[in-house]
Amino acid sequence: MGAASALAALLLVALLVEVWRPSEPAPLASTRVETGESEARTQLGDVSLTLAPRTRLTGVGSDAAGWVIVLETGQVRVDVPARAAVRVEAADVRIAGDGAAFSVHRADFIVASVERGSVRVTLGATRTWLLEGERWSSAPEAQPDMAEDGARESAREPTPAAAPPPRTSPTEDPAALFAAASRAEARAPDRADRLYARVAATRGAWAANALFARGRLAHERGHRVDAARHLATYLRRFPSGPNAADARRLLTELEEPR
Repeated sequence: MGAASALAALLLVALLVEVWRPSEPAPLASTRVETGESEARTQLGDVSLTLAPRTRLTGVGSDAAGWVIVLETGQVRVDVPARAAVRVEAADVRIAGDGAAFSVHRADFIVASVERGSVRVTLGATRTWLLEGERWSSAPEAQPDMAEDGARESAREPTPAAAPPPRTSPTEDPAALFAAASRAEARAPDRADRLYARVAATRGAWAANALFARGRLAHERGHRVDAARHLATYLRRFPSGPNAADARRLLTELEEPR
């Protein structure tokens, strides 16, 4: 009976180890969308996006880790299901909402409006909560009114449990570095490449997205040698990465005669 009991105990321990073994984190996806003269709809996991004409954005993340959307130009409506987290970055403004429906417009100024739930708007050190039906603008003439609105909102700010988790500074946060790089692509591509390189040098899940972004950006700029090097490195480090198929396609294009 002693041997049988010992064997049963070992089997129980093995079963518990298997049951409690931590699962691998879900891979992060990266999607870039640009519309022409027509409205377009797309998905980032369970998050629904409606893009106005002439809108350009990049979305990175997963349903489990949350999504970061970098709005470069235009307007996007974001419908976030319950228990999902989304942050939209437009210039220096961050709009974060969990389980909310809201729109962000980027042109000369940033405008955010809420259709459902609540969102937090962050500009520098100033945070303002917007509730359903409310609107915020970064336009200079709107600032005095918004300062008063911000004071009123602070009095009825949702409890900390309902607020999106705070982010660390860009120098410590790969997601923020990636977002900064994506914003810099159009006007400062060299700076964008340096920021992507910093993220790609890490060991986290953002490294794969940044390394592919370096290859894609070099390809778009016509830097064929750099593009091939970055894309090949991506496939070597992340052969089953979320952008592996796109990396192989771009490499095939680079191998074709010019």
